[in-house]
Amino acid sequence: MLGIYISEERTIIIAEKFIRSLVSKYGKYTVYTDGGTWYDAACNVIGLKHYVHSSIEKSLMERVNQYLKVRKVGYIFSRVDGVEKENVIDVTTGT
Repeated sequence: MLGIYISEERTIIIAEKFIRSLVSKYGKYTVYTDGGTWYDAACNVIGLKHYVHSSIEKSLMERVNQYLKVRKVGYIFSRVDGVEKENVIDVTTGT
């Protein structure tokens, strides 16, 4: 995995911005995704090859995405009025 970009929206513009950031850092390579239509369109605009993962690979990617979403929510709720609390609860384990 070369990068992660968490966004509330799923659009061609956001996908293109993310993919361009990876291209500027690593160069042009084939992009493998879960099959979102916005990725294919973004890759076409940038001129990259795009392949879709198999259903098993997609399932594993979705597990990772769910884990990251839980971690993100845990981090957001670990801050109060912009100040980080001393004791942060790990929402994935409850500790």
